[in-house]
Amino acid sequence: MLTIALNYKFRIAWREFAMEKKLKITFERGGIFYARFLSKEAPKTVNLIDSTLPFQAKILHGRYAGPAIFYDTGFGTVEKENSLVDKSIGALTLTMGTSRYSGKAVHIFYDKDVASSKEENWFANIDENLAELKIVGERIWKEGPEKATFESWEG
Repeated sequence: MLTIALNYKFRIAWREFAMEKKLKITFERGGIFYARFLSKEAPKTVNLIDSTLPFQAKILHGRYAGPAIFYDTGFGTVEKENSLVDKSIGALTLTMGTSRYSGKAVHIFYDKDVASSKEENWFANIDENLAELKIVGERIWKEGPEKATFESWEG
């Protein structure tokens, strides 16, 4: 009986994991990525991003906080949650703005792990195809901005 109960709990947990809501990012010059929302760790930021979907954004390249591509969100005040300074490859973060620039941007870190002095809300993570993500990031660095489509995806 215990085996049946554990098997049932495992199947429920697996179904929740497999069907978790993700962010699908499609770049116009090639590259599709699925970012796993960190809904438990950053629920307010995830809800804020999710409320804007679907949309298209002009993706730029920045090197202030390390090799990252980004877009300006136009968001106003954002509450700090699940903030981090050290960013890893595949991390999607929302900047909190600075004293000189109050704008909020979403960063996608694509190359090496980055330690910066700037705290950002970590709300999603790309866990697969990181080599391809690096190719897209370097392409935007060398060839200039490119449009990307962001949409909700469950699977």
